[in-house]
Amino acid sequence: MASNFGGSLLALCLLSSAYGTAPAYWYAVPDHFQTVDMECKGGKCDFDKSNVHHKAQGPKFAAHVYYELDGAADKRVIYTSYVQTMKEGCNDPRDCDGLKGANEFDMIETGFVGYNNTWFINDNKRCLTHFCNAQSKCGGNGCSWAPGSCRIGDYNGCNTQTASDHMPPACTWTDVQNAFSMCTQSAQLDPRNQDFTVLSANGYLHGETGPTPIGCPGTAPCSGNYVWNMNTSSAVTPVNNRRSYAVQTADGKNWGNRWIRLELELDGTTVHYTYRFFSPGPKSDKSATVTSVQKFSLTSIEGKPVFDAKTPHYWVFSLWEYDFEFAVPTNQILDQTSRLHYHIVKDPEDDPTKHVSLPEADVKSKAEVLPVIAQTSQLSFAKCANGFGVAFLTTLAVALALVIRKRSRQVNSLARAGEGFIVSEAFE
Repeated sequence: MASNFGGSLLALCLLSSAYGTAPAYWYAVPDHFQTVDMECKGGKCDFDKSNVHHKAQGPKFAAHVYYELDGAADKRVIYTSYVQTMKEGCNDPRDCDGLKGANEFDMIETGFVGYNNTWFINDNKRCLTHFCNAQSKCGGNGCSWAPGSCRIGDYNGCNTQTASDHMPPACTWTDVQNAFSMCTQSAQLDPRNQDFTVLSANGYLHGETGPTPIGCPGTAPCSGNYVWNMNTSSAVTPVNNRRSYAVQTADGKNWGNRWIRLELELDGTTVHYTYRFFSPGPKSDKSATVTSVQKFSLTSIEGKPVFDAKTPHYWVFSLWEYDFEFAVPTNQILDQTSRLHYHIVKDPEDDPTKHVSLPEADVKSKAEVLPVIAQTSQLSFAKCANGFGVAFLTTLAVALALVIRKRSRQVNSLARAGEGFIVSEAFE
């Protein structure tokens, strides 16, 4: 199998080099995987043992994940998949993650974005805390800061605010992505009736994300500087003052109960994120094909390198329960067991789930073939030939060159015939 794949890959690389095009690939779901789960009962989830990590080699990383939903999707049940640095002596990723100074590249966190059905209620439970410093509660759900006065509801006019980085100082941005008067209101929602076609991504560089330096409030960019600049042509948008990035599935279907291929590349001062969403279905369905692709890049504004070759990197997969800080849910988590299935690609350059597209008959048997995004002007013969004997390559190149000259017309016809199976850049 390996020799056949290698020979086909070499031939296609040589052919592609001659015509200035990059080779195309199709992707399969993994044959085997590991699982971490979390059980929820009586409205609470046990996630003490729902966190695993595996050492991985960079600067390129790849993995497949399948977020199996036993019951209804719920914004409080969080699935995460990310790569982080872990210095020697750190045994638990949570003890040395991006919040504690490490590099952490969150490819997926299923909470924090996708709140499209929320509202506000009058609530004075924070009235006497140090955040509000009111003298007393009043009027059922109001706060009083002076004798004879009572404020209730949205007295600061916060509910109309739509962006965390342009709010009046008296307003607070909630964890369900809206603004309220914190001392006299709470947000409310049904955590099961939200948008589950969007995922949250992020990146911590030496412990920083969003506005810089650390400690900048969520309502202002402080010095005007940020950790990252984002570049994308996909359905990806920055949220919460660049503290996270909302990634759409693009095919309009939920992220649960489907395989997702994650690719992360740490390249100089830039982090490249790629998501390949397979068609929804059982995790054992080997016929599933990629239906949409999303990509974006984060570049360090200060020009800091994103790959620390001296510090070990790890894939981290976890499940946990989120408790809303500023929102009141209308129900509790259902009794269910949530499962996160994952498969780590040991070497993204030699990946058994990544297949080069061969002659027309094989291409037609696949519903999805995706091009490698590369600068074709720099696609060198040497790069394609990596791993093969120089003498063998030279001989084969001469033979192929003769074939190419004689059969250029057939090759051009084949290339045109295969165009219908290539997912376009615009779609990605």
